[in-house]
Amino acid sequence: MDRVRLADLPKRYDALNFLLPTEKKPRFGNNRVAVTRSAAEKLAVVFNSIVRRTKDRPRSQRFILQCLVAMVSEDVGLLPSGIFLELLEECDSAAKSYDLIGNLFKQMNTDRSAQGGRYKNVPYFNGGLFQEIDPVELTSGEVLLLIHAAREDWGKVQPAIFGSLFQSSLLKEERHAHGAHFTNEADIQKVVLPTIVRPFRARLDDASTLKELVGLRDVIQQFRVLDPACGSGNFLYVAYRELSQNWLGPHSKSAR
Repeated sequence: MDRVRLADLPKRYDALNFLLPTEKKPRFGNNRVAVTRSAAEKLAVVFNSIVRRTKDRPRSQRFILQCLVAMVSEDVGLLPSGIFLELLEECDSAAKSYDLIGNLFKQMNTDRSAQGGRYKNVPYFNGGLFQEIDPVELTSGEVLLLIHAAREDWGKVQPAIFGSLFQSSLLKEERHAHGAHFTNEADIQKVVLPTIVRPFRARLDDASTLKELVGLRDVIQQFRVLDPACGSGNFLYVAYRELSQNWLGPHSKSAR
């Protein structure tokens, strides 16, 4: 049994797919779990499998990133709910995967909405990732891994997941040559806490007037962080999160 709150219906309506004029398989919330690192690892396995077959690493990276964006987008409301998963579940042959997924990505790269058909209501993604569409024929094993990954809740994905995928998509030699390494949060905190969090927290605790608080707020808004890792961006994410939490969180006088 699944329960859907009325407030959640706009993003959970696919649980009632069986009520649609053309019946579709419902997606129940209790069959989904929060995204784990294993979900990203499934994408990495698919990526490496495609690279072995095609010998084309840039094409494989672009395709997997497009799949990743599609998974996140269908779970946060940027794509029709469940569309990517539904297409994957129909891919019972390599040719179908090439056509169904490839055409979805082509529609996502088209600023004119489809007037009908299964890609109706698919919006235009103008960020650049879909400017080059080069579909891939997927094996049954690759499709199955993507299905398992797509069934997870990508709307709650943590940036660390992307870092894991980022690092897994590079060869050891490439990571070494470009210095591309995913830095885990424990190591990042060793830098962020003493150099950013504690100094600002001390200044916040010492501020006793509204003028001082406003001045400190302006300093924080203009604060710039240099990413010493220059890899997946996880260092910048953690630094931003800590700054925002310590200004607006329980340690903040303005919050109290």
